[in-house]
Amino acid sequence: MAEEETKGSSSPSPPRLSYFEYKRTLKRLERFQNLIAHRGNCAINLQLVPPIEQLLPKIPEQNRHSMIDREIKRLMFVVHHDFSTTNISTTLIYRPVTGVETKYDLVLDYFDLLGSQNIDGHASLMLLLENCIGIFQDRKRKAFSELFNPLTWLALGMRAPISILEKAGLADDNTRSLVVKMYSRIMQTLMFLIIAFLATKLGVSIQWQDIFTKIIKLISAGNR
Repeated sequence: MAEEETKGSSSPSPPRLSYFEYKRTLKRLERFQNLIAHRGNCAINLQLVPPIEQLLPKIPEQNRHSMIDREIKRLMFVVHHDFSTTNISTTLIYRPVTGVETKYDLVLDYFDLLGSQNIDGHASLMLLLENCIGIFQDRKRKAFSELFNPLTWLALGMRAPISILEKAGLADDNTRSLVVKMYSRIMQTLMFLIIAFLATKLGVSIQWQDIFTKIIKLISAGNR
């Protein structure tokens, strides 16, 4: 008897990707699913995927089988990582009537399961891929709506210095802390100026020298 293992609700929150990153992930998952469909050579699945000539253009017919296997092997670890960001487990447990139970990974052990007489690894993997694609389609839709949220662009702009430091390999905890402190000082300075401006509009007398002195002290305190 074979059964799939499901993850609990305590799985860590998935990393938030951009709309374009979700789009690339979906393209990869769909290509992997198409390759698996052609590898299994199931008539029902083949009706739902592009023809092999479109999937592997300019590949001679006699080389397609080996090319499909090669493409699957190249993608399987990346796809397995994609699954790890969802609540979908790729683990399948086979419990024979007599003997020791065995755990398989439907993605990484795909070729090992093809020759099994007791486990339909192909059908199980096709189902999991449908589930995973559905999750990433939903994430992509949400990420697309975020493109029109001004706060998203504001957050990206504020995070730009950290992102640049991360690309350079310099974004340790101390650096992040300094950047956060810098933003905190900038926001406090802006609040001082906004309040002073509104007070001026309301006719309240403002001692600008005192305001600038406080701002300088605030900036100086942030550099310590």
